[in-house]
Amino acid sequence: MLTPWRNHLQKCPHRDKGRAYVKCSCPVWADGTLDGRRYRKSLDTRDWARAIRRMAELEDPKAPRLKPLSDAITAFEQHILSLESSTQRRYKNVLRQFQEYCKGAGLHDVADVTVEGLDAYRAARNISRITSQKELETLRQFFAFCREPA
Repeated sequence: MLTPWRNHLQKCPHRDKGRAYVKCSCPVWADGTLDGRRYRKSLDTRDWARAIRRMAELEDPKAPRLKPLSDAITAFEQHILSLESSTQRRYKNVLRQFQEYCKGAGLHDVADVTVEGLDAYRAARNISRITSQKELETLRQFFAFCREPA
């Protein structure tokens, strides 16, 4: 059984309240036993809900795994190999820019991307209306691919 806790940073004003205090943005760690062995590691997130999901994945090996965004993009690029090279280049360009945005926004898994996140990405792009529409089509195709069973 794993228990989440905040590993307060030196500059955290809530450091003196102890690791049980969770209403800050310090990194979340897991502590407990996993498969009969001591487990005390970072969950590589500061988001409490994401940490709970990651702990559930660790505790239940049959639980569906969250696919990293980079793996999903690589799988999609393999899927589009039958298309024209110009189409592949356009898709790869859009997905590369989307992946860079997601890294900056702290979105690591496909499940982390929300409608609000997509809206923020599109709002941050300074491109024409037609280009924006084409990028949206590409992103829709990508997420439809992610939704389909492999």
